[in-house]
Amino acid sequence: MSQSLLPAEYVESAAKRALAILTADRSGGAGRLVDEPHRTLMRDAKVLLSLVVSGGGGEALRASELIAAAQRRVDALRSLQSSSGLFIGGDNLQSPPDSAFTINDVCDTLAFLPRVGQHGGGRGDEGGGDDPGASNPNAGNAVAIEPVRAVLERIVRDATDALLHGGIHTPNHRWEISAALARIHYLSPDPRLVDRVDEWLAEGVDVDNDGIYSERSPNYAAHVTNPSLTALARILERPALDAVVERNLDVTLALIRPDDTVETLQSRRQDQRERFPLAAYAGAYRIAAVRTGRADFAAIARRAAASAPTDPELLAAALLEPALCAPLPADQSVDRESLPAFAESGETLDAPDDRLASIAVVPSIQMAVHRSDHVEAVLYAGSDYAQAGRIRSGLANNPTFARLFAGEVRLDSIRLSRSFFDMGPFRPSSLERTGTDRFVLTETVRAAYYQPLAPEHRDPDGAYALVDDGRFSAAMAFPLRKQDVVTMRTRVEARLLPDGMDLDVELDAPRLGWSLEFAFAPGGELVGGLRADDGTWILPSGAGEYRVGTTALGIRVSGAALSDDPMPYEPGQDYTFLGGTDAADGVRVRVGGTAPTRFRVALRATRG
Repeated sequence: MSQSLLPAEYVESAAKRALAILTADRSGGAGRLVDEPHRTLMRDAKVLLSLVVSGGGGEALRASELIAAAQRRVDALRSLQSSSGLFIGGDNLQSPPDSAFTINDVCDTLAFLPRVGQHGGGRGDEGGGDDPGASNPNAGNAVAIEPVRAVLERIVRDATDALLHGGIHTPNHRWEISAALARIHYLSPDPRLVDRVDEWLAEGVDVDNDGIYSERSPNYAAHVTNPSLTALARILERPALDAVVERNLDVTLALIRPDDTVETLQSRRQDQRERFPLAAYAGAYRIAAVRTGRADFAAIARRAAASAPTDPELLAAALLEPALCAPLPADQSVDRESLPAFAESGETLDAPDDRLASIAVVPSIQMAVHRSDHVEAVLYAGSDYAQAGRIRSGLANNPTFARLFAGEVRLDSIRLSRSFFDMGPFRPSSLERTGTDRFVLTETVRAAYYQPLAPEHRDPDGAYALVDDGRFSAAMAFPLRKQDVVTMRTRVEARLLPDGMDLDVELDAPRLGWSLEFAFAPGGELVGGLRADDGTWILPSGAGEYRVGTTALGIRVSGAALSDDPMPYEPGQDYTFLGGTDAADGVRVRVGGTAPTRFRVALRATRG
């Protein structure tokens, strides 16, 4: 594809990355390439070669130097390929899916590299139209690139059998390996590869009715599942997979936060306690907008692209995907209040106050999102803790049950701690809509005291089964004993308002301590709080205000006797027995008292 047809920002971003690579090499970094992760080596080689093929970079980045730097990286990559065909290094050992990430980049690079005697990239007219490389002014570099191509082809050849027969250990790995097999098949047709892809696809794509993948992770949706399914749809002509991606992008519209991040509370992966950038979705929304003509997708594509520096890998992707260079559908405001698909993912309500613009509910993750002219609020009750009874990698564990954004104020987390047998904070297991703007979040937790074993279950040697009772493990044969159960019920009724929210909290429990914690993003000023020894803040009167710029978010707790020294955040013994915590980051503010109790929390945003 000629440089004139490529968006300038793609070329500029790739050139910036290439300049950083060359500068590092000149400073002695080239001698340490074998210490780089295999995925980094190939990503950088792909960026370098995309500049050569596109004719970008200008005089400061000579093609010969770019090719030489790419050659060093593919040679280092080759040295990391073990006798099994899989790459050395990474979090997982001898991993087919981890190697598939790199092989996908290798195959895409081979697809756009020119061959001797040709003027364009390897995929020619894929996607329709004339040969995208026909006007490539740097086609003469094909001869210089041939040694790079030869190494990459050997890498693919040696990895193919391992990917064809290799296994996986997370849901998204199926689609990453399948995409690699499809790309290998495109370069060198082999029906065995397609058969293996069909074997994985026959399990069914793990997407629910709302468009949420089973891992519920924006990170893996944006970086793995969506691009993999898109590649399979294109290469193997499976349009139904494009429809799956569109469903995921559709529900994601409701999960985009005012700070250009995508909600992660629901995630079952590492990103559940992180902010995930909307920018990672820029390419996917652009491709979908061009394919469907949807103005809301186009608006988010523009917003995502403007929210962060352009991904340097988009230049390579554009050499293979014409939609990344095509004009977007008619412009539309990117204001979050005006996205029509937001209502499609939930409901638009006729509220008494027209500033209560919309409320969307995503049932499969037990989440409600409210957007008005003044605030955006999130309620969440989708933790896996109630079902699994433990904290575990691969489960949704985040105990934040509400967030609130108002102007420059970002209340990232509201959490409720209680000292109930160290079972950790409130993690609601249900979200029920009880009115236009009202929701109820509930949780019931139980702990038991155990009676003596019946005669028929006794062992004179005292050797009983080691069993986990949900709180701890002991050689006590718990299931064979009668129990005396202690129960705690927590109910939070939330009312979503145009300028904030009200939370009516009821703790039905034996006498115990509780604390409600608000975690704000740093950068503001807390008014009305006292600094505790652990660096957190206490609102002894139950009232305070957090200010950032011209926006303030007021907190008022009423109806309960508050402690001057409320208990600190309690992560639960799943963490504390290891000396760990899942405490929120930022400016943490708390109030607390003693249960049983009922109280109200009023949160109100003001500006000016």
